[in-house]
Amino acid sequence: MKKVLLIAALFTATTAVAFAQTAPGINNEPTAQPVSEGEDKSKKIEFSALPEAVQTAFKASTHKDSPVKEVFEVTKTDGNIYKIVVDVKGTATTLKYNAKGELLKD
Repeated sequence: MKKVLLIAALFTATTAVAFAQTAPGINNEPTAQPVSEGEDKSKKIEFSALPEAVQTAFKASTHKDSPVKEVFEVTKTDGNIYKIVVDVKGTATTLKYNAKGELLKD
């Protein structure tokens, strides 16, 4: 008899979880957070839109032959940062430069 009650309790608990739904009016979808005045703003750009110093520095780097996947300009209060995402043997690698073409450390 104890086994039957145990099995019934387990069945009830698992079915209750399986059919659980979100309460009406609650949205579980992730929402985009608005960007505050002081936060960084990033936008995708073309490689040709990079400052000449950044293009020159990248072309002289060890990653110059790696395919460029994406390029971003990050607007910061203390100056722009330029991110170049390259494919290095199947792995995305991000290089960060300042407007002077200096490679930045993370």
